[in-house]
Amino acid sequence: MTVTVKNPKILRTSSGDDDDDGDRLSSLPEPIIHYIFSFIETIDVFRASAVSRKWRYLCVSVPYLNFDIHTIWSKPQERWPLYEIKGRFKDFVNWVLMFQNASIDIQKFHLRCLSFSDDDHTLQRWMTIATRRKLKQLHLKLLPQIHTPIHQLPHCLVTCGSLVELKLEFENQRCVVELPIYPGFSSLKCLDLHMIEFLDSNLLKNFISSCPVIESLKMESCLFGDFKILEICSASLKNLILDTGDFCEPNCDGLANCEIKVACPSLVSFDFLTASTWNFTFQDLNSLQAGFVSYYFLPKHATAEECHNVMSKILEGLRNVQVLKLSVGFLKMEWSECWEIPDEVTCSAYHLKSVRLLDFGGSENELELLRFLLMKGVVLEKLSITWLKGVENHREIIREIKKFPTSSSNVAFTFLKPRSNVCYGARFSDYGHDL
Repeated sequence: MTVTVKNPKILRTSSGDDDDDGDRLSSLPEPIIHYIFSFIETIDVFRASAVSRKWRYLCVSVPYLNFDIHTIWSKPQERWPLYEIKGRFKDFVNWVLMFQNASIDIQKFHLRCLSFSDDDHTLQRWMTIATRRKLKQLHLKLLPQIHTPIHQLPHCLVTCGSLVELKLEFENQRCVVELPIYPGFSSLKCLDLHMIEFLDSNLLKNFISSCPVIESLKMESCLFGDFKILEICSASLKNLILDTGDFCEPNCDGLANCEIKVACPSLVSFDFLTASTWNFTFQDLNSLQAGFVSYYFLPKHATAEECHNVMSKILEGLRNVQVLKLSVGFLKMEWSECWEIPDEVTCSAYHLKSVRLLDFGGSENELELLRFLLMKGVVLEKLSITWLKGVENHREIIREIKKFPTSSSNVAFTFLKPRSNVCYGARFSDYGHDL
């Protein structure tokens, strides 16, 4: 993170017999100390200010606020009932916000707490104070309670002209979030949504497309109800992660009968992880450089022909990528018939440089996919295979793979052991982004 220093104030070091003499940390410019403090919780910033007279006033001006109800006290459940823990946490956050210098802009506000009831406007007040102080980054992590199943985005947050990054997530259970019907988030570049239930597909589409400068969008473990279509259209979006989660339980995200349409001409990277839908369309992805797609289906969920069609659509829709990562877990099972990818399917013939196949078991369909990629990859440089756990005939499979004709003379093969004992279609983070 880049720290811009305006007229830095150098904290004077003491001399003589002062027991703080030689404290180089205190001699750093104030913004640098603030940045160091950004990695610890606000309660610890205040504790540090209490024990060091040189840091006495730093807590008044620190622009990074980090409140976590789980770690602010040691074993609070053994000391107080839940309502008192919640009240004490509320009092502390209120006190900090009142104690601080209101003219200092808030660079980052991280808040992890229990959600509040509709008649308690605490969260609204905190957001109002933060946005008045030109809030830039907000990470709001709520632990839902039974009596607060629906949440609204505060108006002050939607209309905040300084906010560039928003992460909103719920723990333990999904909660409904009512999206605004009016445009907002004029400066928002990064939006991260976790464990949220959406009720209206049109509202979600308009909400995304109305963020004029959004560059990064992540929707993880979200629920899309009875959506008929999930449409993500944005002229500015560069990075998209759509991770519906629960890969061992197909159709759990409500996308089984839903069409997914992605039309983002500026998109550079796209991670698409799902266990439900077959009906998707990738449009206008001409700028795409890296793609990761993970599906997991068993023969009882689909036919071999349907799997064939899905893979053909993936290869056609991501034809401009330079880096392609595929989890082929849904191809590992044996169908009564195998499929062949038609040669006319376009597959990044003059763009694709790196391919990585995850959960590779050596089935006929997987080998057919690999044969096709090697045949079409004119500029292919790297081909990496991560074995499926339990596969033992590695050498035989490798010998068969190396018999396939290749269009590129510079392909380097890499074969990797399974990373972890997880279900097929594991998250992208389980394998990393490197090739």
